[in-house]
Amino acid sequence: MKRLTALFLAVIMLLALLPAGAFAATSKLIISDAPGGSSVKEIDMSAKASGNGWQWDASNKTLTLNGFNGEYIQAGGDMKIVLKGKNTVTLPKRGEFGIKVDGRLTIDKSSSSSTDTLTVTQTT
Repeated sequence: MKRLTALFLAVIMLLALLPAGAFAATSKLIISDAPGGSSVKEIDMSAKASGNGWQWDASNKTLTLNGFNGEYIQAGGDMKIVLKGKNTVTLPKRGEFGIKVDGRLTIDKSSSSSTDTLTVTQTT
């Protein structure tokens, strides 16, 4: 009985060491796509979606920013960001992050033009 109890406790301890994301059913993409946080979208990363200055393509995990002007982008997995035109992420004074990805992040331009930009700033 003592061995069974010890084995059970060992399994519980191992499960406690796993990251919480290991138990998540789906990954989320959370985007605040308007200044002041007035528009926050939370979507399943396995579904296509779009909003004010952005479009999510779930098939290749690509977020295209085209004139984006928001507060933050948070992804629960790998993500590629493609820039088109001028894009801005402006964190509020007490914002913790502008872009947060729980995985690999790649940022690319849509062309070789110098007009494809991403500026991340924080209000003072």
